[in-house]
Amino acid sequence: MTVHALLSLLTVDLVVKITMAACFLTGIILLSYRDCLGLLEYRRAKNRKARAKTESAFDRNLRMLLAAAAGGKVSVKGFKTLSAGVFILFFALCAPALSVMVSFLLAAAMACLPYIALRFRLLRKRAKIGDEAETLVQNLMIEYRVSNYNIVEAIEAAVSRKELKEADKVLFSLLLRLRNTKSGAKIKEAADLFAFAIGTNWARMLAGNIYRAALDGGNVTEALEDILRNLKMGRREAEERKRLNAESERMLFLIPLSYLGTLLATRSFVGAPAKTFLANQFLTKEGVIFFVLIVLMTAVSCMLTYAARSKKFDF
Repeated sequence: MTVHALLSLLTVDLVVKITMAACFLTGIILLSYRDCLGLLEYRRAKNRKARAKTESAFDRNLRMLLAAAAGGKVSVKGFKTLSAGVFILFFALCAPALSVMVSFLLAAAMACLPYIALRFRLLRKRAKIGDEAETLVQNLMIEYRVSNYNIVEAIEAAVSRKELKEADKVLFSLLLRLRNTKSGAKIKEAADLFAFAIGTNWARMLAGNIYRAALDGGNVTEALEDILRNLKMGRREAEERKRLNAESERMLFLIPLSYLGTLLATRSFVGAPAKTFLANQFLTKEGVIFFVLIVLMTAVSCMLTYAARSKKFDF
């Protein structure tokens, strides 16, 4: 047998062995791929549960706050990054003129402002939803009866009316979550987020009845009627409170005008150019302290006025 013939025989033998091994492996994959996919899905579900369990109370509260106030457009990680960026910016601004401790405290106070602003945004949103509370419950109750006591169809029909501004956004968010799940835990989470977004007793009662109706199809007509009746009784007190708080809003415009007036007065009466004014404001210890205090006190004033104006309607 020549060398060429021997090499051909070995090549054929190798090809046959590789083909048989490939067929064997293919058979094993075809027989076990379902089990492998099931195991992979199990591990993914296990990892999701592990992440859910490790979520801290603050992160959960922040996640719900972002979902309710910002529509979930910003993640928890992104919001923390933003707050850290504000801290670094103001620390860098204060450090050249102030001590490390004072710079740290002022920067930390400024870093808290995004969270506080988010809280006040939610407060204002809750107040607007409170103004629409009676219409919201009434529309939902009417559509609930029309849809033969199907709460998901009732929510969809109530949103499609487009009569409300803020309440429809919360209802639509709830509708999306209810549509995409049949899990009792997910339904409970959707109802909890709905109640959190409004933050009132009547919203918690409404969310509890929505959860019950979505979970087991229970009839909650009487409960909705009772909520609507209590809302109508509490409306008169809310209107009086809104009238008393209207005057405080006009005072907010004086704050930026006062600062600009100081700049103009410095230039007109003292003769100092704007460049000197800005240098004294941002490059001296006293100027930096006063500027940060102005920003903080302005923010506090706005938030207090915002809180007084945005008191949510409840019974």
